[in-house]
Amino acid sequence: MEVEFTAGAEARAAIARIGRTEDVQFSPDGGRLAVAGFSENRILILGIETNWDSDLPAIALTGPLELESDALVLPHGLCWVDERTLIVANRQGLVAIFELPEKASPGKIRLSPVRILGTEATDLIYTPGSVSAVSAGLDLVEVIVCNNYAHYVSRHLVDRRNSYAPIASEIIIRDGLDVPDGVMISPSGRWIAVSNHGHARVVIYRNDGELGPASHPQAVLKGVNYPHGVRFAADERTILVADAGQPFVRVYRSDGEWAGEHEPDTSIRVVSDESFTRGAYNHYEGGPKGLDVTQDGRLMVISCHEEPFAFFDMRSAFSQGAVATPLDRAESECVRATLLRYLASDRSRIEESTKAIRLASKREIDWVKNSPSYRITAPLRWARATLRKADPRRRKRR
Repeated sequence: MEVEFTAGAEARAAIARIGRTEDVQFSPDGGRLAVAGFSENRILILGIETNWDSDLPAIALTGPLELESDALVLPHGLCWVDERTLIVANRQGLVAIFELPEKASPGKIRLSPVRILGTEATDLIYTPGSVSAVSAGLDLVEVIVCNNYAHYVSRHLVDRRNSYAPIASEIIIRDGLDVPDGVMISPSGRWIAVSNHGHARVVIYRNDGELGPASHPQAVLKGVNYPHGVRFAADERTILVADAGQPFVRVYRSDGEWAGEHEPDTSIRVVSDESFTRGAYNHYEGGPKGLDVTQDGRLMVISCHEEPFAFFDMRSAFSQGAVATPLDRAESECVRATLLRYLASDRSRIEESTKAIRLASKREIDWVKNSPSYRITAPLRWARATLRKADPRRRKRR
């Protein structure tokens, strides 16, 4: 059921200025909403207040913050790292990481990113269109990027303690992709879902040490015309897909182990006939582009060119127990699995990082060597030594 929202004059004026929208996402605590203003090179951030005390929830949009930056060049995808940190994929630019002020008055704000990914060839960034991120522990973050017209998905390990400095980059999904247009890592980090725009399907991969450019997907979601935004529900048993070529969000369900081919379990109409007709100036437009659902699964938001925001009460859409705590994965296991991928399972990943350092200027190398904290490589050096000591084969040889 669609839910109307209220907004003050400032919020409504900011929404009217946002133009064509693409990705949209709630902040982790659900208190903020960010949407990519593709044509206006702007990100709109709104406060969102939801009251669930009545049968029909009440939604109020407040405190509009219009983020502008020279680094925003056709912003297409975005994701929150935490309540203040936002990563933006720019279709004709790079991947920019912004830290918002702790206290910012409503209105326009101009910021420089704390980090730009894609300035070096080894960063593997080209026409980035969508982005997803998950904590890897030890203040490391895995950033997954759909490089739309390079037709591959890349992964970037960054160190948030050092202004999100990149440590390693790799191509993780390539074969069979034709314009990957949306991506999400599942809440546990176990699965990666990619909207394969050109082949009219969503492909799902197990995010483990075996994942590589030639990997085949574990599951394929069919019955969608032009998949765009994609989201896992909290328990990872339900996936929502925005169908940009039709006025629907497609809903897929599994027992938690995604395998084989799936058709939609149901479709939710989210764009009116009138709006869809206005927006369908070609056969892959008019439907929803951006899509997100709150962590508790109760509220869904979509965005499209004709309707910057539309909210839907999802309480009746999920079966009993479908909204649950994400799969439990201890932080130590998460850290170990991530670092094994980067350090132990493939020598080329270590060589890739080494090559990137060698390409740096002498001044940058000297700065790293003389830095008291030596923070760019400290997490990797510590982790590699720890893993070597913990290797049972190494102890056996002794």
